[in-house]
Amino acid sequence: MSRTSLALLALVAFVLGATVAASAQTKDDTVVYALQSDMQNWDPPNSVLRESIILGYHVFDHLAARDLKTGKVGPSLATSWKALDDTTWELKLRKGVRFHNGDPFTARDVKATFDRVLDEKNKLTARGNHAKIKSVEIVDDFTVRFKTDGPYPLFVERLTAQVMQSDKVIREKGHEWMQENPVGTGPYKLAKWAKKQEHLLVRNEDYWGAKPAFKHLRVRIIPETATQIAELISGGVDVIKAVPP
Repeated sequence: MSRTSLALLALVAFVLGATVAASAQTKDDTVVYALQSDMQNWDPPNSVLRESIILGYHVFDHLAARDLKTGKVGPSLATSWKALDDTTWELKLRKGVRFHNGDPFTARDVKATFDRVLDEKNKLTARGNHAKIKSVEIVDDFTVRFKTDGPYPLFVERLTAQVMQSDKVIREKGHEWMQENPVGTGPYKLAKWAKKQEHLLVRNEDYWGAKPAFKHLRVRIIPETATQIAELISGGVDVIKAVPP
């Protein structure tokens, strides 16, 4: 994994609470983070911008996740996986997880997520990450099997690159709605999006994993590096990404 990618995940970990020293300095249990530009949309499989990746980590979960200390890939929404043969992987899914709309996370959501990404007519940017996957089969509510077009040693690594989305939302709401209305299983929910200005996220109190240190995450869009630094010094923001050399 590249240093850039690890640095990106470290930024995510700070806001999620892996680094909480700044919490004593925040007001109203809110951390304010500055980005130079706004995200493309709130539908991660349909975006390539780094801002979408950063914010997406807070609202969505993946089947697998990378440990920042060891760099190893471990369980997230999938609790285990094994190769049944050269072209078949079986995953066991975490029970008791719910989407922000209250719907339970099951194998149907995994299949719907990948079916949507793999369907050429949808023209989603994430499709290239999973081109070797042929199909996803539901074994039971919490077991899925992936079929690949050949041996795929990067399969588990690729699980960290795909957020899980709701089967119901995909079927009933569609692509355009999903671009502005994220429904994930992640530690934060979107409360407000003022385009090119700010995002306000609120902690998901029903999150299955460790709760974030901060109740609110406010993301301000501040294009100029000098302005970001000035805001950091004055207390207008708590975290900036645009740190000059």
